[in-house]
Amino acid sequence: MAVNYPKGLPLMMVSGKSRSQAATYRMSDPAVGPGYVERLTENTPVFWSFSLTMTREQANIFRIWLESPNYCDKGLSSFIMPVKTEEGLVEHELRFTVDGYPQLKSETGNILTYGCECFAKRLVREFDDDVILEWSEQYGAAYPLQFEYLDRTVNKEWPDA
Repeated sequence: MAVNYPKGLPLMMVSGKSRSQAATYRMSDPAVGPGYVERLTENTPVFWSFSLTMTREQANIFRIWLESPNYCDKGLSSFIMPVKTEEGLVEHELRFTVDGYPQLKSETGNILTYGCECFAKRLVREFDDDVILEWSEQYGAAYPLQFEYLDRTVNKEWPDA
């Protein structure tokens, strides 16, 4: 069962964070005939490489959480952490990769920075794909969807509410 990431500790740094996903298909180029695309799986795990920057006190709490058998158990347990995506801050169930177990990268005075890599079984989406596409076609994609949705609903669809 997944444990919660400690409240009050810094989340993934947005600057320098990267996300990657494997392709779910392969391209076939037979010796005779046209090439074709073949789906391999519906599963699309997502990987994040990121930094955690925190004070020495926060780092102590983080290490206890990370190593305790009651919590992350030295990376054996998955954990729930909010991750900033295109849809805002969305909770994901994450697990550290073998090569991405948190390592202290720098220590400057009272500030410590850890480098990490995690993966989730899938990228969690707060909104249904059809809703996102319908709203983007109708209202454009200039604003974050959650704020745009609320603004349009309250001010245009229900102005007298």
